[in-house]
Amino acid sequence: MAWEIFNFHAPFHYDQFTLIRQPGYPFFIRISYILGFSLRFSQELLYIISGFFFAWSFYRYYKNQVIIFIFLILYIFLPSSFFWNRQTIQETLYLPLTTFIISCLIHLLNQPFFSKNFLLWSFNLGLGFAWFYNIRPEGILILPSIAILYIILFINTLNSQLNKRIAWRQLQRSILLIFIPVVFLTSLISFTTYLKYGVFTVSDLTSPGIKTAYSKIASVEPEKLRRFVPVPEETRFKIYDVSPSFKKLSAYLERSGKEWFIHGCQAVGVCDDYAGGWFVWAFREAVAYVGEYKSAPETEAFYQKMASEIKSACISKRLSCNNSLFSISAFSPEIHSEYIKPFLKSFSKVSQTLLNQMLIVNLNDGEKDLSHRKTFYEKITREPFNFIKYRDIPVNQLKDKFIYSISALYKFCFPILLGISTISLILGHLKNKTYKKVSLTIPLIVILMMLLTMILRVTLVAYIDTTSFPADFRYLWSIVPLLLMNVAIGMSYFIAIFNLKVLHKWNKSSE
Repeated sequence: MAWEIFNFHAPFHYDQFTLIRQPGYPFFIRISYILGFSLRFSQELLYIISGFFFAWSFYRYYKNQVIIFIFLILYIFLPSSFFWNRQTIQETLYLPLTTFIISCLIHLLNQPFFSKNFLLWSFNLGLGFAWFYNIRPEGILILPSIAILYIILFINTLNSQLNKRIAWRQLQRSILLIFIPVVFLTSLISFTTYLKYGVFTVSDLTSPGIKTAYSKIASVEPEKLRRFVPVPEETRFKIYDVSPSFKKLSAYLERSGKEWFIHGCQAVGVCDDYAGGWFVWAFREAVAYVGEYKSAPETEAFYQKMASEIKSACISKRLSCNNSLFSISAFSPEIHSEYIKPFLKSFSKVSQTLLNQMLIVNLNDGEKDLSHRKTFYEKITREPFNFIKYRDIPVNQLKDKFIYSISALYKFCFPILLGISTISLILGHLKNKTYKKVSLTIPLIVILMMLLTMILRVTLVAYIDTTSFPADFRYLWSIVPLLLMNVAIGMSYFIAIFNLKVLHKWNKSSE
C-alpha cells in the first residue's frame, strides 16, 4: 500500500491486499521514504516532536515547569519507546496524533472564544482528526474526548451575556472547521480510490459491500452462543443452503482455510472453529480464493449479492436472524449479557497490560522471517533486513546496556510515582476541604479529557479481549503519553502539598 499510494499510472493491480488497510499509515511510510529517512528515524522523530509539542501546550498556558520536566523525562526514557517505534504498525502513528489532538483541545480551551486563534486551533484539530480517522477504523472513538470541551463551550454559549447569535455562529464555525478536513480528506481518498479501482471507499473493510455482507452473516443466530466464535460451523452450513454466493466460499472455509484455526487455538483455546477476529480475514481470503477479487466493482457486487441472499432468507424465515444486532462495528460480535462478567475481568487485565507492558524493553524485537523482511521491509524502512546482527557491534552493545540500565531504573521508580501521583491528584482536587492553599495549575477538564480518552481505549481493547482475541499492548500504545502526563501533574501536586506542609511546620517553629 505504501508503495502504490502515489502510483497514478494505469493499469492498477487489484487483489485482496490492495485496499486491506486505511491509507493513513501507508501514506506516512511513503512520505518518509520520499524524504530519504529510515522509517525507524521518522517514527522516533515524530514521537519526540509530538511529546515536546504536548509539553509546550501545557507550559504555554499553565507555566508549571515541574510538570513539563517530569513528563519529558518519563516520555523520552519510556522503556517501551525504545523498540515500539521500530514496529511497522499503525499505532506508531496513532500515538503522536492522539497527543496532537489533546494538545489542540488544550489550546482551544485557553483561546478567547471570539478570536481568530480559536478558529485556527479548531482547524488544526480538524487536520489531526482527519489523519487520525483514516488510520484505523475505530478512529471515531476520539470524538467523546472532543465533545467534553464542546459541551462546556455550548453551556458557556447559553449563559453568555454577549450576543447569543454571534456566539452560536462562532461555535458553528469551530465545529465546521473540525469536520470539514475529515470529510474533505476522506472524500479525496475515496475519490482517488474510485478513479484507480472503481469503488468509492477508503479501504476494503469500509466499503458498503463487505460491511453489509459480514453483518448479515453475523446476524444469523447460532443454535448455542459460543464465546470467541462469531460464525460457528453449523451456522455457516445453514447459510450455505440459502446463499449460493456464500456457498462458493465453502471450498475454502471448510477445507484449506482451516489453517486459520491455529491462531485461535493458540490465542483463546478455540481449536475446532474460526475464532474471533480471525474469521473476517479468513472470510476475505475465501472470497479471493474463489476468484472474486479480480476488480473492486466485481468484489463489491459479489458482497452485495451475498448480503441480499442472506437478507431474503432472514425475511422469509429460512434463517433465524437477529434484526436488532448491536455491536461496535459491522465486524464486531454482538454484545450479550453473558459477556458482562468476562468484560469486567478483561478491563482489569487490559489495565494491567497497559501498566506492565509500557515498562518492558526488547531491543531485538522485529520481523523474525528474514526473507519476508528482505522482500517487503528493507526498501521502505531503509534498514538492512538482518539488522539484528548489527547489535553485536561493541558500540551498539554499549548503547544497549545503557538503555537496559535506564529501563531498569524506570521500572523500579514508575509504580512509586504512579501511586503517589494518583493520591495527590485526588487530594489536590479536594483542596477546598483539605489543602486550600495548594494552587492547581491544570484545570480539571483537561485531566478529564485525558482520562476519558484512556478509559475509552481500555474499554475498546477489553471488548476485543472479551469477544475476539487477546488484548495486545499495541492497541494501548497511543494513550501512554496521556498516562504519563497525568502522573506528571499528580507529582506536581504532591510537591506543592509537600512544600505547603514543610512551610507550615517552618512557620510554626519560627513562632
